[in-house]
Amino acid sequence: MIQEGKARIETGDAFYNPHMRFSRDVSVAALRVLQGDVVLDAFAATGIRGIRYFLEAGKKVAFCDKDPRAVEVIRKNMEMNGVEGEVYLEDARRVMERGWDIIDVDPFGSPAPYMDSAARGVRKYLLVSATDTAALTGSAPRACLRKYGIKVQRFPTYPEIGARVLVTFVQLVLARHGKAGFPLFVFPYRHHYRLIMEVTRKPSHVSEVLGGIKIIPICPKCGVADCPHPKVPAGPLWTGPLWDRDFLERAAEESEGPVRELFLSALREEQTFLYYDTHALAKAMKLSPPPIDRLLAYVRGSRTLFSPTGIKTKEGWERVVEFMQKQGG
Repeated sequence: MIQEGKARIETGDAFYNPHMRFSRDVSVAALRVLQGDVVLDAFAATGIRGIRYFLEAGKKVAFCDKDPRAVEVIRKNMEMNGVEGEVYLEDARRVMERGWDIIDVDPFGSPAPYMDSAARGVRKYLLVSATDTAALTGSAPRACLRKYGIKVQRFPTYPEIGARVLVTFVQLVLARHGKAGFPLFVFPYRHHYRLIMEVTRKPSHVSEVLGGIKIIPICPKCGVADCPHPKVPAGPLWTGPLWDRDFLERAAEESEGPVRELFLSALREEQTFLYYDTHALAKAMKLSPPPIDRLLAYVRGSRTLFSPTGIKTKEGWERVVEFMQKQGG
């Protein structure tokens, strides 16, 4: 018997990952502020995610899994927690295409094989997990190109680039189906990324999203686009904001503890394209890494969720390096 949030479940023969509890905590907080009639838990396994959406976010939930053993576990756990909803013993792609206000796509590995079906079926919001971080972050560039159609390598700012690869891929798939996707929040946690995205059907929104997706020259040494060193083209990549302030403010009000702090940390972060990794810059400039608090007292900016050695600032590479040179001198 496992207690998670307000839910009590038995795992039986279904997959349950205790390390992803925090990610589910974040999703529950998000669902409390997202408007929609029914959530499809498309890869339900034990049903823990959907059960928590029902108990803690007040959502109607439908569950799907192609494994009959998992479906049996889901039904038992629903009964144990007093949860009502449809349970589908089918391929998730078929069920997603029937149309849902909110679709949660949490497969093991890459979400790429399922995104066309999710894009066809989603009406308002998509929640997507991806655990193939080697492909997303450029450690396996051929896999990234094959799965996501995006060309990147392992730049020093790879944690943020991985998030932008996932956002861009989902946006491009949605655009093929006449829909626009705006990221409300995306964050890395352990060995996965979690994306919460608003979806609309307005043609002007589709054009707006596509206008923010570009091929960007990025420096292999610094990991940014505005240094003077030789660069290599990367992308296409979403260059716009990775989260929405109004959503974060509302989600923070509906959460507490580490989840609330995650939302508040994101609210404090500057919204720029890529961060400056102080260790990578120091290595490229043959200088010592600066104390980040002192650097942030010199340039206007913030820390970043993507790296403990990174900062975000709109003042540019020259200003950051200016401080590092003074520090080194």
